[in-house]
Formats: sequence, C-alpha cells, structure tokens
Amino acid sequence: MAEIHSKKIDRETIDTWIEDDAIFEGDAKVDKNISICGRLSGSIKAEGNVYVGKEATVVANVTSRGSVYILGEIRGDIDAQDRVELATDASLDGDVITGKMVIENGCYFNGSCKMRQN
Repeated sequence: MAEIHSKKIDRETIDTWIEDDAIFEGDAKVDKNISICGRLSGSIKAEGNVYVGKEATVVANVTSRGSVYILGEIRGDIDAQDRVELATDASLDGDVITGKMVIENGCYFNGSCKMRQN
C-alpha cells in the first residue's frame, strides 16, 4: 500500500501509476484513478481521482470527475468535480474550480478558487 495525503491507498484501486523515477510528457487521459509520484508535464483528464505524491511535480492543467489529492506540487489549473485537498507541504500554483476544498496549514496556494453549487 502507498500512502498519499494521509490516506492509505491500495495499489489495486489505482489504475494508472507514474512512479517516482518516471518523467511523463504529454496528455494523460485515464478512465479511472491516476497516481503521480514522478514528474508529469502536459495535461491530465481523469474519470476518477488524481493523487499527487509528496515528491511529485506536475506542470499541467488537471481535470477530474472525482477528487484531486495533493501532497507534492502542481503548477496548473484544477477542475475537480468533487473536491481538492492540499496537504501540509503541498504546493499549488493555479486556479481551482471544485465542489469542496480542503487546505491544510502549511501548504502553499497561489491562485483563485471558485466553488460549484451542488
């Protein structure tokens, strides 16, 4: 099991993994959940959740029909249907559109946030 954003994530619940030693350049489109532990630049479109690990660097706009959980760094805009969570050491430089947002003390957030009405 991996631990991302204080959540124990069973590897079997993640369909796509970008490991910590991987560098991915381009547009990632996944039908379910994706976990990024390495580097990704381009864009992400996920039908499920997006997990950004503590050592990850993502330079991309992110669209999720689920939630986006950030432990590492994202430079880009986020559109998450359900929620966006930034952990204590997370860094987000971009605008957010979401239904719910959780920002832990100690993280970095530079951007604006628009909330969806349920």
